[in-house]
Amino acid sequence: MIQRIQSIYLLITSLISISSYLIFPKLNFTFNDSSFMNCFVIPYLCLSFFVSFFNIFLFKNRLLQLILNKIHLIIHLLVLIIFSCLIYQKKINYPEIQWIITPILSAIFLLLANKGIKGDEDLIRSVDRLR
Repeated sequence: MIQRIQSIYLLITSLISISSYLIFPKLNFTFNDSSFMNCFVIPYLCLSFFVSFFNIFLFKNRLLQLILNKIHLIIHLLVLIIFSCLIYQKKINYPEIQWIITPILSAIFLLLANKGIKGDEDLIRSVDRLR
């Protein structure tokens, strides 16, 4: 159901993942003779996009939606920590620092979606108590 506000937040999270790949400069950092972009960033963005987009259609199972959002939020926080460590070690240069925006914005919208899902769940539980 796209008319729920948490579905809009999840859609925004998936759009952030796709747009960050298209807008931000590519990371030139290599890790064990392989590109950091190909081994870490692209799978992270694909996972973020598909989990957010799939989660929109789980509107009938709100508890599963909450669990998936919390796992997704933990993934974003781990990526934020990894990017922060790479920036601290000066492996990511100034133009590439924009990549830290992606997990921050995604985490914010996931928290808002969790708040909306929790509100729906509380509303339905209160109606069930009245029966």
